[in-house]
Parts: sequence; structure tokens; C-alpha cells
Amino acid sequence: IFPLFPRLPTELKHKIWEASYPKPGMHIFDICVQPRQPFTEVHDAPASETPYDAYADRVFLNSVTITPGHCHGASGTTFSRDPSAYRTAIILSITSVDSAKVTKASIDSGSLGSPNVVYLPRMGKRVIYDNGTDVLCLRFSPSHQAVQDVTNNVFSHDSHPGIRNDISRILEAEWCEGMAAALFNARRLAIDMSELWSPSGLDPMSLAYLSCCIQNDLEVLYLVDYCVGRCGRCWKGELRQKDLVTRKCSLARELDPEDREMDVIYESTITYRQISNLEKLGWDSDHSIFALAKIIADTIRAQQGPDGPFRSVRILICEEEMSNMRDKTISTMCIENYG
Repeated sequence: IFPLFPRLPTELKHKIWEASYPKPGMHIFDICVQPRQPFTEVHDAPASETPYDAYADRVFLNSVTITPGHCHGASGTTFSRDPSAYRTAIILSITSVDSAKVTKASIDSGSLGSPNVVYLPRMGKRVIYDNGTDVLCLRFSPSHQAVQDVTNNVFSHDSHPGIRNDISRILEAEWCEGMAAALFNARRLAIDMSELWSPSGLDPMSLAYLSCCIQNDLEVLYLVDYCVGRCGRCWKGELRQKDLVTRKCSLARELDPEDREMDVIYESTITYRQISNLEKLGWDSDHSIFALAKIIADTIRAQQGPDGPFRSVRILICEEEMSNMRDKTISTMCIENYG
């Protein structure tokens, strides 16, 4: 902040703090399975759960795995830092009284009920976000064969071996109460599109089952294509965002028939944009991911009934603000034969 900031008019300072925390925000978390791993004490966990018996051999949420630059290169999407919007909110909440008020107001601003709570038992913390507008993004597996440091969730060659998760494995395990509650209450969820793929191929039954597990209050499910503009393996790495928002093609209308402005969602230095021309991604009515998106949408609508809140499956791409390539947060090498 520049030295004369305290002398600015109150309204102007308020606008600056608001601009520092754009809405709606994206909050990314890993879904993890860690058998018989003790955690730090969880003060905010549901009363029925304790650190040692509640999360053994069960599935839980954790902050996104950080992959240093020298470890990039495996298939999938990796992050060199956690860009989640809640990280920005934490910083603003302790910066000043005014910035803390802006952060608190952003959480309480939802008109569609109370905020959602994400419990992070490994860290002994919880994250509260605006459930009316913000998006909870789930990562089902480290895209590499996971080796994670238990204390800070950083990928490193010296860490203890972890377990490679996938959607089927997570569905077969027991969900901890905190994770189940967060997904049960979530109104907007996002999934990395590449994680619909598994080593055994695309699995419509698992995705239909997953849809049943997350459908309760769900309004929108986003599928994120991180390949666009950055993948070093497929042709989509050469695509530009402006190529994909020219018009709403028939495929996009089939998934999302509403006539409205395309969604824009924010993280620190990263902007997610809904795209309207899926044909530019190489999709047609027989494309595997389009078919899976239809299965997900149809399953959720069938579970919720005709008066349910679900609106659509939407496709996102993301663009990153950076001064040079060394500052990039997201790296992507898509899976062979995927898409």
C-alpha cells in the first residue's frame, strides 16, 4: 500500500479493498485418503469427530497440493502455489479493520442461505466462504504418483509416499462428516475436466454415483479445462480465450440453455471464464466429455426432481496474470488419449 493510503477518503479505500478481493471466488481443495494418519487437533471439527478416530481410513478435504517448479512434467494439472480466493480473504482479514470488514461482508453477502464451511483436519482449520456465489473446486487426485509432506502438503521427492486417489477410490471409501457436509451444502462446484479420466478409462457409472452424492443443493457444476492456452502436450495449448467466446454453439446450449452473460470467477492472479463455443475445443455430440457432462446433468436433475435448484453444467477455462513464465501458478500436461 502506498504511504498516503490512510489519507484517502473512506469510500475510496473501501473500493480498493473490494477490488483486492473480487467476487465470485474459487476455492480449491484436494480430496485425500490417508489411512491411519494422525492429525493435529481440530478445534472446529464436528463434535462427533476427533483427530485420531474420525479420519483414519476415510476421505477428507485438504488444501491443494503444491508442486515446486522442478517437479513439474507429470500428466495432469499442478499448482506452484495455492491461488484460492480464501487465501486472499485470510490476508485481508488481518491487514486492517476496513479490509477485514470487506472480507466479512463478502462472506455474509449471500442471499441464498448461510455460508458453507470446509473443514481441513490435517491443518486443524476450517474455511468459510459465500455459498451463494463462490465456487468450491475439488481435486480428486494428485496427477502424479503422490508423494506429499504431511505437514505442509508440498510435493517433494523426499516426502513419505502417499496414495494416488481417483474418483472410484473416493466413492468406495467412507467420507468424513466435515467433507460430506461441505459437499452436501455446496451450491456451486468445480472439477478439473481431466480428472473425469481414470487409468481404466472414462467411467459413466462412477460419475453418475458421484452426481448423486453432490446433488442436494447443487445449482451449477463447472468442468475446468486447464489445457487451453497452456498445455505442453495437446493442440489446445495454442488456443486463446477469445477464440472460445465468439458465440454460444448448439452443444453449449444443450448443456446450459440460459441466455445470460457468461460466468467469470476469480482467484489470486487467475481468472476463470465460462466458454460458449465448445466446438472450438474439438467437441461434437459424440465427444466423451460432452457425453459425461450430459450424464452428470441428467443424474442431478433426476435426483432433485422437477423443482430442484440445478441449472446446468458449464465449461470454464482460465487465464493467468504473470510478469514472466517463472511466476506461473498452473502447469498442465494433459493425459495421453484424453479428450
